[in-house]
Amino acid sequence: MHVQDNIELRPATISGQWGPFWWATFRVLLVLLVLTWWATVLARLTRLSPDTTRTPSVLAAGLTYLPDSRVQLEGDWVVQQLGDGRLVATRTAGDRLRFQFAGTAAAVEVRAGPDAGAILVSIENAHASLRSVNRFSLLRSSARLEMVPIVNNLVPGIYRVEVTNEDGGELAIRALVIENSPGVWWAWLPPVVVGITFLAHLLITWWNTLLEALGWFRVRPEKSEKNAST
Repeated sequence: MHVQDNIELRPATISGQWGPFWWATFRVLLVLLVLTWWATVLARLTRLSPDTTRTPSVLAAGLTYLPDSRVQLEGDWVVQQLGDGRLVATRTAGDRLRFQFAGTAAAVEVRAGPDAGAILVSIENAHASLRSVNRFSLLRSSARLEMVPIVNNLVPGIYRVEVTNEDGGELAIRALVIENSPGVWWAWLPPVVVGITFLAHLLITWWNTLLEALGWFRVRPEKSEKNAST
């Protein structure tokens, strides 16, 4: 009679061992999917994405090689060949380069060196509520291509930039680099911290249920099980 009872209880015991493990696995996968959705969808919602069909002259995030029809050149600019690439260059003081971009930061890839001079960079937003002028020196002891950040940490928006050759030194620009970081990155922190903490708890639970299902770790029996055994 005792052997027969053990045979009848074995299927229920196996189901009871692996049932919590599969449920813990499902919860871990669900939280991973939620965190992935939050990191991807929120980034799109908090990042400015201009409609290129309505604003074709606005540069989006990424690398733009010159010359480009969306970048206006005013003055005596020439196109120089550099290996497989090209640069737009001028040696006339007062020559300007203008462009608009949608994002939070911009940089220019220029040829700095002994022949280079200084540039003035003015920037304003579409509503003309922001305007700033900064000076950057491109004079170096040796000639090289260099990335010069001209503006950083802006609120996501559309900005107009003007780069001016200040003193008649060589100004040779290869490309423009636009960045578009999320404007409210701090909104990610609370749900991400809570989600990672909850995920860590679920992973510990998942590991314990796996060990228990494999028979490597057993929890203490409940009071009801003790009473049933007696």
